[in-house]
Amino acid sequence: MRVATLISLVTMAVFAGCLPSDRPGMESEQDATSAGTGSSVATWNGGQAQAEEVERRLLEVPQRRGATAGMDADARLDTLVDRYRLASRALAVDSVLLDSMPDRNAALASLDLTERYTSVRIQALLLAYLQERGAAIEITDDQLEAYYADHSDRFRAPGVVVLWNIYRRHEDPDDPAATTELLRSLRERFLVGETFAALAREYSQSETRLRDGLVGDYKAADLPPRLAEIVFALDELEISQPIPIKGGAVLLHVSEKTEGSQRSLEQARPRIENLLRRRALDDEVAARVRDLTPPDGSMIVSVAELEEVLDGGDREQEVLVIGEYRATAGGFASFMGQATWPDGLDPGDQSDEAVSQRLAHALRRLVERALLYGELVRTNDSALTADLRGEVEDQVIDTRDRMIADEEVRRRVEKLADEDEVQLRNFYADNLHHFQSQLRFRLRRISTPLNDDSIGQMAALELLRERLIDGELTLEAAAAEIGGEVSDLGWQEPSALTSNARTYLLELGGVGFAIPYVHDEQEIRLLQVEAREDPRTLAFAQARERVLEEYLHRNRRALAEQVTEQILAEAGYRFYEAAVRRHLAPPPS
Repeated sequence: MRVATLISLVTMAVFAGCLPSDRPGMESEQDATSAGTGSSVATWNGGQAQAEEVERRLLEVPQRRGATAGMDADARLDTLVDRYRLASRALAVDSVLLDSMPDRNAALASLDLTERYTSVRIQALLLAYLQERGAAIEITDDQLEAYYADHSDRFRAPGVVVLWNIYRRHEDPDDPAATTELLRSLRERFLVGETFAALAREYSQSETRLRDGLVGDYKAADLPPRLAEIVFALDELEISQPIPIKGGAVLLHVSEKTEGSQRSLEQARPRIENLLRRRALDDEVAARVRDLTPPDGSMIVSVAELEEVLDGGDREQEVLVIGEYRATAGGFASFMGQATWPDGLDPGDQSDEAVSQRLAHALRRLVERALLYGELVRTNDSALTADLRGEVEDQVIDTRDRMIADEEVRRRVEKLADEDEVQLRNFYADNLHHFQSQLRFRLRRISTPLNDDSIGQMAALELLRERLIDGELTLEAAAAEIGGEVSDLGWQEPSALTSNARTYLLELGGVGFAIPYVHDEQEIRLLQVEAREDPRTLAFAQARERVLEEYLHRNRRALAEQVTEQILAEAGYRFYEAAVRRHLAPPPS
């Protein structure tokens, strides 16, 4: 079994597609032969790349399926030779950079890679152990059949609809029937031959009008239950009656509909077998670590804290520390996506309680993995054979070296860009529209809790808005009349606002009072724009960091090639194309 490398191999991705037109460093067949390279496809000062080593590297780089379809034999051979060239260049760069760093652990520290490397080592050991134990678990036909019988509804391919909509806000909250009548007239126009797309473009007040009203492909589970019931009751090419929703009404149209179908036990077998094996493996791990406790200094967030961290969006915040094992919010989210589902919980249940149960279950499994790692290290577990341990160690060392070389290339690229002041200033001058300050609003807000008479509340606040515009009221006086609160939000960029607030402020244009809107189905808000600051071009000194970031984003590949060429030239890199062609297509005997 080969243990998968867990860090992306960035080097080949950086070098791919950067073939110089003059192919420097190539040598003739005569040169390669006289150099005595044997199966070498490239050499450099103090090193060489064997064909077998290059081929192992090539296996790590996925190729687009059908990339050579339609090519004749000569063209396919040329393509493969180019791939060998790129792989040998990457090997040469890695070798040269690593040879300049004899103390690899010190290099990890100097490049700020120690923590990342530790995570790779931990995950590689755990993966090897879990793969070995999982392969030993047998799932019987009786277990498969019992699970299928108990959960056959989970093996039904869901029906899918292609959904379109036309949404209209109530122009007059006191007269919602006017909105319904307009949509009903649009429905009649569709039934007599007008296209839904044309009607949506002209009349819809949803952003989907930019896509002719297309909402997208939906399964029933993707929609709120009430809406799913309406949508999936429609036949293909059918249109709904106007549907009242908060603040307006909507027409729905289904252009395509695929009915669901039941998968057989044989079709579901691989999925069930994998699930049962993973659950058995989870139970085995849980039993092994049941009596273990986290060492001093450990930190495990509560489920409530975990929900708060995940909602906050900081993927780098740590949520678990047990010995050497550390997990960030981003790492936990990835683990949760792979973890088994809690027993007895319906996968379609998206309630707050169900979500909390899933989080608690995944957190418990992650703690068990962390404790298992500590136990494997402590006991030098015999479940990992000497051969497997050696393979894990080889993979980890290989990954460590690749990480060091990749990071060194990345730093050289960024240094090259940062030191080229002329290029940065030219790039800034050519792209001034990218380096502007953000549109900003200085905002104040009235907020009032939503009650059962939301339409009446909205109408009252709209009347207050008119008086505010006429200067008859202050914001504080308006809030007092409706039992609301005033908040001073200061300067805000549109990206920091909710989509509703952003839409209404941009429609407002300048200073003034935006129309009231419902927020999170809990309160009604009205925004006052006290001042507006339009975007302005930043001076180069103010924008330099953004200029560098954008310049790197657009030119990283070319800069990486420049760094690569410098490294290879200094190392005396030579690629033996004739030897590669002979290796790939040896002459007939």
